[in-house]
Amino acid sequence: FMVWLYIMKKIIGKAQEKNLRNIDIINKAKVNNYYIKNHEDFRVKIINSIDKTDEVLDIGKYSREFNEKINSKNLTTLDANDFGDYPDIIFDLCDEIDNSLIEKYDKIICLAILEHVYNPFKAVENMRSMLKPVGVIYGYAPYLYFYQELNYLYILIILRYFYFYHYWYL
Repeated sequence: FMVWLYIMKKIIGKAQEKNLRNIDIINKAKVNNYYIKNHEDFRVKIINSIDKTDEVLDIGKYSREFNEKINSKNLTTLDANDFGDYPDIIFDLCDEIDNSLIEKYDKIICLAILEHVYNPFKAVENMRSMLKPVGVIYGYAPYLYFYQELNYLYILIILRYFYFYHYWYL
């Protein structure tokens, strides 16, 4: 009877292939716990790491009051909504990317955005496409709880990509 049920399964699309690709993306994330332990404003470190020759993209303009302190060749803001004075680019991070954005930026700032998008994997894929080959993405996604028990390891493996409150690089 069990064999019959397995044969009757209908596979639509490439869900398993996509899941393996997403797991690979998750495994490449490096987490830096320094800021969770030291309670410093990591935006200062981000600003200090930006060179005068860098093309910088700030998604969601989270660095707000720090924007004027960013000393780069060009600072561009991106958001899905039009707020009048920003963004420079109106784009849903989960849509298909425009060719004009591919490999354009040295640094991408994406703070507290991924927990709001409907497809964070596509959003990260798009950010990687916008990044120059030796570029850096700075970001974090807040998580509801400051600490999680290891008993929930399997859940954390999935959630660490979506909802952790750390500094990460992709």
